[in-house]
Amino acid sequence: MKFSTLSALGASSLFTSALAGQITYNMTHNGVEVPVVLKSLPWMDRQLHLNKTAPQSKRDGPISVTTNWAGAIQNSPVAGSFHTIIADWNVPGIYPPPGASAPTGSETYYLVEWVGIGSDCGTIIQAGTGQILTESGLEQIAWWEWFPDNSIQSINMPTGYMDKFRVKITATDPTNGYATGATYIIENETQGFTFTLTASGFSEACLDNAEWIVENVENTSMAWPTFENVYFSECAAYTTTGAEQGITGTTAVHGSSIDGRTVLSEYEDDSDFYVVP
Repeated sequence: MKFSTLSALGASSLFTSALAGQITYNMTHNGVEVPVVLKSLPWMDRQLHLNKTAPQSKRDGPISVTTNWAGAIQNSPVAGSFHTIIADWNVPGIYPPPGASAPTGSETYYLVEWVGIGSDCGTIIQAGTGQILTESGLEQIAWWEWFPDNSIQSINMPTGYMDKFRVKITATDPTNGYATGATYIIENETQGFTFTLTASGFSEACLDNAEWIVENVENTSMAWPTFENVYFSECAAYTTTGAEQGITGTTAVHGSSIDGRTVLSEYEDDSDFYVVP
């Protein structure tokens, strides 16, 4: 995969030229500021694709099946609109699907784990971790995105197998259920890195949905890769009225792979659930 370097600047930067809006950002390691490098990853086909009726799972409540998402969507704020979402998880490894050989040539398997606000109107404020598996091996990344204004931008934050991450996104100055700015905080708690980014002037995101998702980016051309269960913990979404909502009442989203497998979203309690390949 070709990477296009957008910036390789100092520890704190303002970047505007290649984005629809403006961003400022910095990163610290154990409290000490360190340089930031952002890279644009020109991935495609990053929309929600609803598919068919889901198989049974352990979870009660609404269920949807898509070709590219598996996780949980909180569709209805109890009052006001969502402005903050947060969750913890450990970074998985990914492997070829059952019966498949290792990728060769241009073959690439992708997986991303993220939290986000939006999607109902086609715009999503999102950030998380990701895996890229090629014939050269596995690459782990941390990233942010304001979809569809910019492609995923990876961050030069060290990201290792089973590192514990916490990701928090807060929409700034929400008005009538919409926002054009947000603050992203991505923490690698295992290695002591914290990345903070403030975005403004982007396309309006409607704040009706909050999502905790595992995504197969190349869902129409490559089967879902195999991966360790992704366990989302301490999941919470906060509304503009101060209410807190967790996983209870969410829509469980299962992933339908082109090789016939189903990736399940399994409810554990109001703040915890897991995605099973």
